[in-house]
Amino acid sequence: MNIRNSKEILLRKIDGRPIVIWGARMTGIGFARFAKKYNLNVVSYIDSDPAFTGMHIGSIPINQTNSMDDLKKKYSNLVVVLAVALKEDEILCTLKNLGFKKDDFINYRKAIRDLYQWYASPKNINLNSVDFL
Repeated sequence: MNIRNSKEILLRKIDGRPIVIWGARMTGIGFARFAKKYNLNVVSYIDSDPAFTGMHIGSIPINQTNSMDDLKKKYSNLVVVLAVALKEDEILCTLKNLGFKKDDFINYRKAIRDLYQWYASPKNINLNSVDFL
């Protein structure tokens, strides 16, 4: 696995597309930092916790899961980044039921875990050339 190629593949998949980050906690905020670094277009967070309803992270609104259908209609080329620690299968099922295809969502937590495992491999450690997301 080549880390730069992996990052480039991720960026190609989402660059130029409106992005919804599903998860408004630490993993979602982590992806938001990545998105800001690469000038990606994050249009909304989704979180099932009603305590987040009506709040914003920066200028980006946090919406409930029932707003996904409206967001999909508003943004024809929408991509969803799953940035959650729980309920991934349930969320994937919801997205599929809303008509999202495999290329319309990314499991960010899994991608990060894979990248860390790659970096942690002794054969890949070269502290002079580490380029984290």
